[in-house]
Amino acid sequence: MSIISAISGFLQQVFKYHKKKILVVILSALGFGVVLFPYDDLGDVITVQVAKLSGNQVFLQFEHLGLDVFPAPGLNLEQVEVATPTLPALKADELTLSPSIAGLLTFKPGVVARAKGFLAGDIHLNFKSGDKVEEGVYRQDIELSVGGLELGALKDFIELPVPLKGKANLKTSVIVDPTYRDQPDGEIELNTGRIDLPPSTVPTYYGPLSLPAFQWSQVKLKGRLSGGKLIIENADIGDSKDSFNGQFKGSISVNMVNTGAGPTPQFGAYELKMKLNVDKAAQESLSLFLGILDGYKKPNFNGASYAVRISGTRFGENPVIAPLTSF
Repeated sequence: MSIISAISGFLQQVFKYHKKKILVVILSALGFGVVLFPYDDLGDVITVQVAKLSGNQVFLQFEHLGLDVFPAPGLNLEQVEVATPTLPALKADELTLSPSIAGLLTFKPGVVARAKGFLAGDIHLNFKSGDKVEEGVYRQDIELSVGGLELGALKDFIELPVPLKGKANLKTSVIVDPTYRDQPDGEIELNTGRIDLPPSTVPTYYGPLSLPAFQWSQVKLKGRLSGGKLIIENADIGDSKDSFNGQFKGSISVNMVNTGAGPTPQFGAYELKMKLNVDKAAQESLSLFLGILDGYKKPNFNGASYAVRISGTRFGENPVIAPLTSF
């Protein structure tokens, strides 16, 4: 006991009279680990490992690598570019990767990614493994939040029928089976500020339709993925102050398949319920487009309204248009 007491007393004296020195040593070690350690020298190693682990399908490049402490420990990459064979290069000003705390607590490994400057917006991705599908394959539990996404930049990634100008916010939570034997299941919520559409031509079953320039003050959509369908619970296009506005509900069959080049959506049967309000000026400028729905027009003081049900076995074929009896 005397030896233990002597050691205890010695340590107490050390901490009592040298605690500042000890604190400086600890902080210096942390400073070296966070600030001085040459993380950038690991850049080539990380690039090679990412390419190797992805079977040379993903190539990651960045200018600076550092360590973040807050809000969670993780790696911080600046001026990031991710290249794949199937998509244009994805670029971000800053990317932070950290382990998912929720995943660690539930023994399901995952990662949290935060990107700034991706298509002029910010992205927060929470990804963790779910239930086992087969040996070595687990469901993917994905939560994605996007703020300030520049819609005009989407043309490089997806084919849009008309070019869009504006910013959008997106929230989605989805569970994905990587084998796609079970279709994705989750919720989607989208909202935007003002959307501008320049003059454009839209391909339809009836031939190309020319649309004039116009704008919507907002777009809101709430839906979910379930059983191989995108169910649109409600979609608002514009508001009462816009010359052309409306509401949509319905469902679209969407079957995700893995083609080897990545997951690809296959669209099938659809049914959409649509209510439109058009003022006199928009009625004239959109006459070619609205001519398809002319048999369902109800004139009013401001212009006209339309209430129709549109369905078909797939997009690109002659749709069935009928009066809307319930919404």
